[in-house]
Amino acid sequence: MEVTGLQKKLVSFTRKYKYLILILVFGLILMILPDKISVDEENTSSTAAIECKNEESVSNQLEKILSEIKGAGKVSVMVTVASGEETVYQTDDRLSGSETSDTADKTTVIVTDEDRNQLGLIKAVRSPIYQGAIIVCDGANDPIVRLAVVEAVSKVTGLGTDRISVLSRK
Repeated sequence: MEVTGLQKKLVSFTRKYKYLILILVFGLILMILPDKISVDEENTSSTAAIECKNEESVSNQLEKILSEIKGAGKVSVMVTVASGEETVYQTDDRLSGSETSDTADKTTVIVTDEDRNQLGLIKAVRSPIYQGAIIVCDGANDPIVRLAVVEAVSKVTGLGTDRISVLSRK
């Protein structure tokens, strides 16, 4: 008799709270699934390698282009970077205030792709900031070639002419 009474109470309880039980079961399932927000050390080291490749790429591209300038001859380029390429992520800004103090809360907007990977929503990618450039070329003694080289490097890097040195090859 006790078993049938207990069964009736259990059935009555589940009918009364079926939506609550369903939400709890669904929440437990979501908590068990693995979270894919972790950042691997390999990703950070590959980012540093990409930045280094970008710096070398700019130098190589400049060497190739500058050697095309009439009278420049063989060209070697070294560009130094003050700060590398920077990714700016979209954030949600929330202000909460009371009579005594105001607080600002910033959270990064996270998007999920089709593979359930969670990534920050990219707002902008800022170009690297260059610190200076040294160019060694055969035609550096000619002022016209020197001016053409300085102008070309200035246009590509955004550096002022005071931060670009054009030197003659030995």
